[in-house]
Amino acid sequence: ERWLSFKEKTTAMETEKNRLNKERIKESDSIASIIEKETGSKIKGSITLADLLRRPGVHTKDLIRYKRADPNLSILIREGAEIDIKYSGYLNRQMEQVEKIKKQRKLKLPVEINYEKINTISKEAREKLAKAKPVSFGEAADLPGVSKADLIALMVWLKLKQQKVSKLSVQLE
Repeated sequence: ERWLSFKEKTTAMETEKNRLNKERIKESDSIASIIEKETGSKIKGSITLADLLRRPGVHTKDLIRYKRADPNLSILIREGAEIDIKYSGYLNRQMEQVEKIKKQRKLKLPVEINYEKINTISKEAREKLAKAKPVSFGEAADLPGVSKADLIALMVWLKLKQQKVSKLSVQLE
């Protein structure tokens, strides 16, 4: 019963998100000038309701006021769709970082790394990495206390180190 309820809710949220991504407000619509006055940002050409929701201070309750959302739609569905839309950029970026980490699992780590000197990594992660001395990025990723943010910082540090070595070798030639 709970599973069916969950499925109904997710289906309703997806339907609402699709509607918000398709329905547009044109610059020439009478409601556009009201929205511009209230939000302080201009509507140029046309904008989807989803893009309008991404603007700071705009919420689904405002869409109801603008007669662009169904007031009878459950608040859970409306707010769930709004949250998904507002944070979709962050979630996509996070998923891209996770994919980068997955691809880097086999990357060998130099044995001479002094983790204590990598300030962009948390203190806990530096301690764990220094103690474990992982030989691959995958081993580092599996250590408890080493977060995804720490792994991204390590990846960036390694890339910068590689660039410095490449520049030095070019200068020596």
